[in-house]
Amino acid sequence: MLVDTFHILGVILEFGFTALKEFCGDPEKPETVPPLCYRRFDKIVADVPNKTKVIDDTLMWAPSIEDSFHQAVEWLDLCGRQGIVLNPEKFVFAKQTVTFAGFEITPETVRPCHQSLEAIKSFPAPKNLTDIRSWFGLINQVFYAFASANKMSPFRSLLKPGSHFEWTQELDKLFEETKQTIIDEIHEGVEIFDKEKPVYLATDL
Repeated sequence: MLVDTFHILGVILEFGFTALKEFCGDPEKPETVPPLCYRRFDKIVADVPNKTKVIDDTLMWAPSIEDSFHQAVEWLDLCGRQGIVLNPEKFVFAKQTVTFAGFEITPETVRPCHQSLEAIKSFPAPKNLTDIRSWFGLINQVFYAFASANKMSPFRSLLKPGSHFEWTQELDKLFEETKQTIIDEIHEGVEIFDKEKPVYLATDL
């Protein structure tokens, strides 16, 4: 099959027609996992109790270590028989605190993932346009937990087409202050969320 015709082909599945690129992945990007793989994964483990799943992240719970052991064995056996490849480096067994879907989960609380906060805290001052784009990309990963518009507005002018990149002392001072403010607000934003209250979705226009 020629790569340049790959995007126009498709397959008929039980839930309808889908592009072959979505079914098999991008031949030019073999590291990408096609969305339909996640759908198949969801279907295979749909009846497994005491678990929650986000994309390829799965969190399971049990009342005792013995129950957790049998639960883990059954999970690994099911995935193995169905050809689902798991990452052994992400496997955590019988821990009270785990990282799941970008959060750190404990028996009592849900808090921001330590890795995300540390990445923000240690991010160096941008030296060029690529760096400032990376900074915005990092912040976009946690934007759900704080009001980002006001905090990031002083840096947005650097992203405007045709603008000259100039990192001033004023921006550098503001950058360091903004990092700590964002970290503080992320903590507050996640901690005050109450799942028992109504949730409203506000989208960009």
